[in-house]
Amino acid sequence: MASDLFVSYAREDSDLVSVMVDDLHRLGWSVWWDDRLRSAAEFDDAIERELDAASCVVVVWSRSSVASGWVRAEASSANDQGKLVPVRFESDVVPPLRFRQLNTVTLPSGHLMPATSASHRVLREIARLTGKQPD
Repeated sequence: MASDLFVSYAREDSDLVSVMVDDLHRLGWSVWWDDRLRSAAEFDDAIERELDAASCVVVVWSRSSVASGWVRAEASSANDQGKLVPVRFESDVVPPLRFRQLNTVTLPSGHLMPATSASHRVLREIARLTGKQPD
């Protein structure tokens, strides 16, 4: 069964991403992120399968992820499919050129709850793309 959301990020950001993923789970969405992948052999296939199957792709832009070919490729695919929700944890991070025209929400703590105006925008877009309202 496909997850509602796919989260694209750089490994260096996994602590803040895990905070965001926990909030998304608490709000009732199923989330896939690559924290459980073990072998390189399953990496490509699993990412491609889960990325294409998810209704929404949250891409976390950071100093590390803007330099990641994987994150750029996942963001491009999600954008092409019309299901990209870009976020960043630091307001001074500049997304790659292709994504600079998109409204990127800053979530300094990674938390989506309690709701702020920024997190509310992210949650509203996720709800629109998944067709599910948060719990």
